[in-house]
Amino acid sequence: METETFNICKFAPPGLESENIHVLNFVCENDFSTPNFVTFSYYRLYVVAEGKGVFDTKYRKKSIGKGDVFVTEPSTCYTVTDEGSLKMYYVSFVGLSINSVLARVGYDKSSHFIGNAAELLPLWTSALKKTNESNIDLIGEGILRYTLGFLCKNQNVGRSLKHENHVLKIRKLIDERFADPDLSLKSLCEELYLSPKYASRIFAEKMNVTFSEYLSLVRIENSVKLIENGFTSIKEIASLSGYTDTSYFARAFKKTNKISPTQYIKNRSLRKSAAE
Repeated sequence: METETFNICKFAPPGLESENIHVLNFVCENDFSTPNFVTFSYYRLYVVAEGKGVFDTKYRKKSIGKGDVFVTEPSTCYTVTDEGSLKMYYVSFVGLSINSVLARVGYDKSSHFIGNAAELLPLWTSALKKTNESNIDLIGEGILRYTLGFLCKNQNVGRSLKHENHVLKIRKLIDERFADPDLSLKSLCEELYLSPKYASRIFAEKMNVTFSEYLSLVRIENSVKLIENGFTSIKEIASLSGYTDTSYFARAFKKTNKISPTQYIKNRSLRKSAAE
């Protein structure tokens, strides 16, 4: 049987909208890789069609292979390295119901991976071939939801969704208010009428990181984005990321990125000069 080697990328025309999820594109890409770390303003669900590679978020690396499914969020800074004929399917999307849908499959920001769907690969191939401008919103959302439904965890749905909704609310507030240096689990629990002990437990269970670790992750990711966007003042970067103590910020940054923010700024400047 011949192996298809062409790339396919079909974009949805402006104006096509779904009630809850809006598909931006539906892509098949051979020899897939990102040359540098990237951050997009939308979500992406990736399915590895063939080959192998490495998914790296700077905070952790994971080998990827046939059938692996993972999701990146608008805040995710990552790169994918091809380590052998890596072919990828992916759908880019935005929408109001995304967090609740992802929660049902056990998605969490720290791991990004939600399972393996190798047996669905023929369906992805068939769906992509049948996609055109008139149906991409329906087929794209359909294959997205079907894949997530296929990977949905078998669990006590009522209790699990209650916990997930609480975690989603906490995450949403963190993502919105991380720049507030006074943000804390206690203050959020008072606002949401939750027990700090309960909130701390379910957050760690669902996210695989503690509240403090997640908050630090979001803040440091923001600081990296600020540097990549041209900010050079350590004090300003720290302040805009929720830190009042620049020394503490520098330690947290180095712990995550393995280099100091000062060195990161220098490296970014060298990369920019080399590109010019």
